[in-house]
Formats: sequence, structure tokens, C-alpha cells
Amino acid sequence: MKKIIFAAVTLILLFSLTACSKESQSPSDTTLNHLSEQRVRYMTFEELVAASTDIIKGKCVGVNHTEKYSEYEFYVVNRYLGEDVSGNIFVYVPKNNVSVIGNEVSTVYDIYSYNTNDLDFKEGFEYYLVLSRRVSVYLSRDRYINIGGNLFMPANDIANSSLYGEPITKHSQLESIDTEKDLSDYLSKLACEMIDNKQTKPFVGTAYITDTDIDSVIDKSDFIFKIKVGEEVFKGVADDRYTFDCTVISSLKGSATKDEIVRIVFPMGTVEEGKEYIVALTELPDCSPRTFVMSSKNSIYELSSQEYIEARLSLN
Repeated sequence: MKKIIFAAVTLILLFSLTACSKESQSPSDTTLNHLSEQRVRYMTFEELVAASTDIIKGKCVGVNHTEKYSEYEFYVVNRYLGEDVSGNIFVYVPKNNVSVIGNEVSTVYDIYSYNTNDLDFKEGFEYYLVLSRRVSVYLSRDRYINIGGNLFMPANDIANSSLYGEPITKHSQLESIDTEKDLSDYLSKLACEMIDNKQTKPFVGTAYITDTDIDSVIDKSDFIFKIKVGEEVFKGVADDRYTFDCTVISSLKGSATKDEIVRIVFPMGTVEEGKEYIVALTELPDCSPRTFVMSSKNSIYELSSQEYIEARLSLN
């Protein structure tokens, strides 16, 4: 299935099935069926860096290869940009064929092509990484994705760093990369410029409540509805979540009209069509119909919890 995309960073986000469904249907969060070919706009090294959330030097300490993607575990040796999270980070590399189109109508570029799976980080070696951090309540952990162009910067062989399968210098204002210090200093300079110009962002996606105890979820959620699960939409798009049009029976917290139809994204295997639940939610902006995602990893409750939830809400 070809998806035409006009910004390289959307290689990470890829596509949405509704105007507001980046969170509900983003391929960066899951493995999608039939996802094999993409077209992206050409971007220079500097443009790719400017689109990133994280720039690090990391040591590869673990590798997990599957049929549809590879995931690499990195220990952060040095951080130039991005939130200093505790522990190691995991870089997700899907198996996609990518074609690169010209940057501007008035400028003609060679068309490049590559397979994202050609990236091959070796355990025990260090690399410079320009990444986009993806945050979602539906992921088991935050997911980091190479910003694009199969950007590859091995610390032990820095002169052979590449972008679009060619030397980075062909696609950068940097005239030469002879030493690791050349690259490190340049990445530090670009990161500092982003910070000084307030062009940074901590992640892509929708923040969620990390607490899982029911009291915290009740207190911190903006919406708590009693709903009846209706028809599933976007069937077969994602492996880790599914979306249903649901009927609001009543609102325990947050505004909603009785019998209003709202679209809710659930973790796969958690609800059944026709059954009733109480759910704690976050609303996605600018959606029609109104669309909600889980506010935490513990946001679905049986109807027997209603009395406890209402009592907790009365304390606030």
C-alpha cells in the first residue's frame, strides 16, 4: 500500500484515517498490515535534525529482530537534545521501502530509495542517533524512531556516516566529517540552536497519566464516561488497539450528552461490542465525531466500580 507523505518526519507518523486520529491510528505505535512502501520529501541533514526530538550518542546493548521490525536497545552515553529519561531507550526500525522525492517544484533532485531495515546497529558499538520519540498510552514503552533517510553515524567509523546511502556531507552544510569530534561538535551546535530558538519538543503523540491506581486515574482524568460499545471502525489497521463508536450512557466527569456517539480507542482485546463499561479518557482535539483515547493504562472499569468512582469524585 503506497502512502504519499510530504514531510520526512511524517515517515514516523505516516498517516491518519480521520482528521484527528494520529494517536488512534499511528503506524509508529504498532505494526500495520500491508505497510511496505512510502514516499517522503527530501530533507537535508539539518532539516532532519530540526525535526527531531532527541539527539544522542548511544551504545547498542540489545537487539530484537522480528519479521516486521527490528528493535535496538541503547544505553545513552551522551545527550545533546531531548528529555533525560531514566534507563535505556529503544529504537524501533520497521521494515519499509522508502522513495524520496524532490524538495521543491523549482528544484530537481535525484530520487533516492532505501529500505529502513538496511539500518543495522551492532551490539557493543556506539552510534550517534537523531530520533523522534513517540509517546502513547498504547505502547508498552516510549518508542524512538530514526528521523529518516536511513541516517547512520557509527562512532567508530565516523568518516563513513551516511544519509540516503551517501556521505552526509552531500546533504549537509557540513563540509567534512574527518573525526568524531567534527560530528559531535556540529550536532551540539545544531541542538543548542534549537534550544535557543525554542524549537524543541519533548515527544510526538499524546501524554497520558502514568499512575495506574484508580484514585489517581479518577482524579487526573478529564473525562469519565459510562458507555456502551458499538460498532468497530478501522478494522484490521492496527495490531495493538481497536476503535469503536460508543454510546454515552452517562458522564461521571467531563461534558457529554446522554446518547451521544463518541469514538474511543481501546487496547486490543479489552472490550466487547454491545457491552457496557466505565472508561477514563483524554479527548483528542478537532475531531468529528468526538474521539477519545485512554487517559492511562488502567482506564477501563466494570460497572460495579461506578459507586466507588462517584464517591471518589464527590471528594474533589
